[in-house]
Amino acid sequence: MIASSAQEVYDSIIMAYRIAEDNRVLLPVMVSYDGFLMSHTTEPVELYDLELIRRFAPKRIDRPILDSKRPITMGVMAIPDWYYEIKYQLIDAMHNSMSVIKEVHDEFNKTFGRNYRLIEEYRLEDADYVVLAYGGIWGNVKKAVDAARRIGIGAGALRLRLFRPFPTEELVKAVEGVKAVAVVDRAVSPGAPIEGPVAIEVATALKSRGLNTPVISVVHGLGQRTVFSRDIAELIRMLSTSEPMEMARSTIYMGVREYGG
Repeated sequence: MIASSAQEVYDSIIMAYRIAEDNRVLLPVMVSYDGFLMSHTTEPVELYDLELIRRFAPKRIDRPILDSKRPITMGVMAIPDWYYEIKYQLIDAMHNSMSVIKEVHDEFNKTFGRNYRLIEEYRLEDADYVVLAYGGIWGNVKKAVDAARRIGIGAGALRLRLFRPFPTEELVKAVEGVKAVAVVDRAVSPGAPIEGPVAIEVATALKSRGLNTPVISVVHGLGQRTVFSRDIAELIRMLSTSEPMEMARSTIYMGVREYGG
């Protein structure tokens, strides 16, 4: 799960215990958030009553665990004869986790008065151009969408909250009918056909469901370089004045200084 605020980090950690320890899953859950932009800043967080948290995510010890008083060995090796089947159990659990994640989100929202979803939509109802982002830049993305709307550009935005399992069906439903989707990645996969890791996931998801929507890969903010709302506004302008299929042929690197390479 990818958080966009300190509150969401706190809330996601509570959900993470409930998801990870569900007998249909039993997989580690990672809660990600921005270094520097979020980890080195201060913002208010609402803390919940501890008993309420414990009722929502009770401690479960109904399976073998690491215990110094009863030492056991876990996952040292698997021989070729059974490794594939053991690995497939992980894949099966990942598939099963989607329904569990949705259940936990629904219950958390009801219990704690939140409104978390696997993807968050912003002004998509009549959007032509969608910017998909994740993490702490979400506020600046929404600000840029508002600015684009004021000058007559049909912009909208999506925030990816869940990365694995990838929310393919929710994404496809959200962007069906738009002219282009630009994915702002904060990481890079050098040498890939398009070099934004999430852009690759989005392009694959849409194509696998029969959508030919152009997916434009954009990389910005590596190493927590600041992504300004004006940068996203410029991206939206580019989408509205260029040929999206041509833009989708290679990754756009925004905010990088010239270095003579």
